[in-house]
Amino acid sequence: MKRGGPIPRKTPLTAKSTLRRTAPKPSQPRRTGPGPDVMALLAARSGGVCELGIVCLGSAPAVDPSHRIAKGMGGTKDPRSNTAANNIHSCRRCHDLVERDPAAAYANGWKIRRGAADPTEVPVRLWAHGWVYLDDAGGVRPALAYAAGELAADDCLTPREDGGRCGCCAVDLALQAADPRYAGPLDLDHP
Repeated sequence: MKRGGPIPRKTPLTAKSTLRRTAPKPSQPRRTGPGPDVMALLAARSGGVCELGIVCLGSAPAVDPSHRIAKGMGGTKDPRSNTAANNIHSCRRCHDLVERDPAAAYANGWKIRRGAADPTEVPVRLWAHGWVYLDDAGGVRPALAYAAGELAADDCLTPREDGGRCGCCAVDLALQAADPRYAGPLDLDHP
């Protein structure tokens, strides 16, 4: 096969307009988490430290809002998703552990199955408060009986002699007594 030169054009190419190069638009990630107002409520409720305390024992700075009702891969339009009752202020390590161990997360109220219940109606076990109900105003109220065995709050009220953990909800009573956020007697703050 004989190769020749380029095929001659019958009409010359002409530029109708000059091509302009534009800088690509920076893609901004879509913010899907709680807004600044809810984050302020979480920070006030947690005092800036992890509310879960699974790994860090309540001493690490809280940096993640851990959703109790999962948003799912595609996000959610559920208005409860970014409320204070549906979020727990946690450190990264505790948040990762909650995501890796769903059985423990559901048993402790750290996760709630989608469509099962409202987050204000499901008790949750927090490091500093024990078993409580969360509200959308950033508050907590003691859970009189919690899902894991229906033990009454009266079972928690007697501090152990050694100042250790409560027998029914595992709150560290000595740490709670030394915490300046808990000015009252243990029986008012410990569910």
